[in-house]
Amino acid sequence: MKIAVFVNAGLGNALLQIPLLKKLKKQGTITGIFTSPYHCEELFDGSGIYDETISLYKNKTPLLWALENLKNFDSSYLDYFASTRKNLLIANAVSKRIVAAKPPKNIPPFLKKNMTYVKPVKNTHEAAQNLRLFDNSISDENIAETDFHLSYRAEPAHVSEIGASAIHAELIDLISPFVAVQISGGNNKTPYKNWPAKSWAKFFRLATTYNETLNFVLLGDKNEIKVAEEITDGNLPNVRSLVGQTNVKQAVEIVGKCKFYLGVDSGLMHLAVVHNKPTFTIWGGSDYNMYGYAKINPERHWIIQQKLDCWPCNSWLNPNTSRVSDPNKCPDFQCIKSISTEEVFEKFKAFAKKFNV
Repeated sequence: MKIAVFVNAGLGNALLQIPLLKKLKKQGTITGIFTSPYHCEELFDGSGIYDETISLYKNKTPLLWALENLKNFDSSYLDYFASTRKNLLIANAVSKRIVAAKPPKNIPPFLKKNMTYVKPVKNTHEAAQNLRLFDNSISDENIAETDFHLSYRAEPAHVSEIGASAIHAELIDLISPFVAVQISGGNNKTPYKNWPAKSWAKFFRLATTYNETLNFVLLGDKNEIKVAEEITDGNLPNVRSLVGQTNVKQAVEIVGKCKFYLGVDSGLMHLAVVHNKPTFTIWGGSDYNMYGYAKINPERHWIIQQKLDCWPCNSWLNPNTSRVSDPNKCPDFQCIKSISTEEVFEKFKAFAKKFNV
């Protein structure tokens, strides 16, 4: 059986499909069709979870590609974010059967006959929502942390792709114990997820006094460079920033070497779980029960949050709109800004001690 899985969001959403991919892998070959420009396909290089990946966002004529692959797949699966009108039209062209998490809109009735819509269930983890596309009887109880784990082929480091000798030296230094950190989420375009830079800087100063041998490596894309510079502007010898200096493949490699993950709700948080790393996550307006891992394994995945009456404002399913309908337009972001550095540091110490750091 030939199966297509569409991916149309960021790194985290791509990784949350792994439990579904593992189920589908038992049914046949899987082709990942990537339609968002975040290079999510690079997350899976060397993992073998996909038999083929197609970066459709790089194709200027995706509809022509669809016509060239008419009914090439037995089934196509589209999660909530992938279930756009354009993707559904493409899936209809290339597949004999379509399973989607969002009902199609503005699509001619005759094109809907091969589409199955799986209604989402409230208070259910995103990975379970995705698995329901395969088996709609699945619930959170059917999800285990190991369902997210991937094994990567041993490959030479991508140091040559980095170029700058300074970064090369940084990667060599990563042999020592280090924590992978992502200081902002959503390409730094989601302020309801982001803990203030001044809070991060204060935290790292405290953390250095706790363990002088532990390094913190900041990772992220070019949109997060300014925030990283604000944090590392002080005298923080144990904090190294590779923000904006790595591609997705290199981030996969670096996170795989870390002791654990520290940061906000972000793609690298999910990547750490894929590598079987513990996580310590500071949550803002997002629904950690839907997107996080504490619900699945609270012993290894710790969270800190300030649950206000307006939480969670960020969720594609049943968000709390009592204060704002768009989380980015919150007037104060108190859910994340009101979390004190001291509170995070005290809980972090207990977390680090648990994992022998």
